[in-house]
Amino acid sequence: ITITIVIQVWWAAIAIVVCCAPLFWFSVKSGKANYDAQRSTEKITRKHNYLSSILVNRECADERNLFGYSEKVNEKFYNEYKIGLEIRVKTLFKWFVKTKLGGALTVTSGALVVLILLNPTIQKVISIGLFISLVNAVFSLTGRMSWGLSRQIDTLVQGREFMKDMEKLMNLSETEGALDKPVYTDKVNRIEFDNVSFTYPGTETEILKNVSFVLDNGRHYAFVGANGAGKTTIIKLLTGLYTNYTGEIRINGREWRSYDFNIIKGFFSIVYQDFVKHSFTLKENCMIGDMNILENNPENRKVHEALCMVGLDKAIKDLPKGIDTNLGKIHNDGVDLSGGQWQRLSMSRAIISLAPVRILDEPTAALDPVTESNIYKIYDKISGDHLTIFISHRLGSTKISDEIIVFDNGTIKEYGTHEKLMELKGLYFEMFEQQRSWYQ
Repeated sequence: ITITIVIQVWWAAIAIVVCCAPLFWFSVKSGKANYDAQRSTEKITRKHNYLSSILVNRECADERNLFGYSEKVNEKFYNEYKIGLEIRVKTLFKWFVKTKLGGALTVTSGALVVLILLNPTIQKVISIGLFISLVNAVFSLTGRMSWGLSRQIDTLVQGREFMKDMEKLMNLSETEGALDKPVYTDKVNRIEFDNVSFTYPGTETEILKNVSFVLDNGRHYAFVGANGAGKTTIIKLLTGLYTNYTGEIRINGREWRSYDFNIIKGFFSIVYQDFVKHSFTLKENCMIGDMNILENNPENRKVHEALCMVGLDKAIKDLPKGIDTNLGKIHNDGVDLSGGQWQRLSMSRAIISLAPVRILDEPTAALDPVTESNIYKIYDKISGDHLTIFISHRLGSTKISDEIIVFDNGTIKEYGTHEKLMELKGLYFEMFEQQRSWYQ
């Protein structure tokens, strides 16, 4: 019936639509402004989300209760949330007012149409019933266009802006093989750094400065030095986290950047200091080192061997379901391991891996010195035919290395065996003697 009535006064519909042009313009601008406001508060949102995690995460519970900082953190959370909310509300209110002004113009145009229709109604050219129907149709049309349509345009524009950002993300270059499983090679004969320099993106400080060294298969190397000397940065370059270095990194005589990333992943197994505690079963946590292990060893023999090598055999016996026990409180029957046991479990992933190069980045930081020494001896034994890199601040573990490379301020300060470096009486000697005094 509305369509029939509008046909009777087609000019009214055209007038209303023309008067909606400012409303459309304001709605488009409003959608873009609201999306930009949301983007501008992303860092603030991350801050208050982080503060929220401090207040609720289990990992923070001990310090939260001991130091009683919940009230202070809650205040910081409120302040950050308030800043972000004020920015969004200010933008929303500004464009809400402008949009509704445009909507008011649309409603006003409808009212003018009604006034124009009064004269033919009084002259009985239009019946009262048709007049009432036309009035309802006009205000129904203006209402939908000034309120419902403006909100829909705002939402659509925000969606369009989001898709623009999504398109930029999707157009970023992809790393070949980044999502593929590692492709393992039989052997890495040699790794060479040739005048490698590196600066982290977004910074100006050069972390590595013309670093050159050679690592040969079957030998064990220790990287030592103060924090920020460049040890871990070298591991990040080797494992593909950054490619914007200068100089050359060669693996088996071939420039590193010419390899597909899935092959790079297959070169290395790493034990990190900041390892991840996955809420999987004990077996699954170990199998992360080689996800094909279940197909090749369905009886779990290699999993048991790796866990026993890192001294978790007694822990397995104490667990209710052995290696099939769920770890973490996310499970109703989940069991939590101690910090040292979690670290041993992370080491088992490297042991079970088929990668020819093994890297230990401060893997024993949570262990006592005796256990640390035993772990290094075990790892030294089982890594006999692998190229192995140790990174450690505790220099007692460096004695098992074939060669020690001492880093200082992004350069190689010294290199050689423990005995040779002690004879030099340089930086390594100074560091070793300082640590020796801790135990005297």
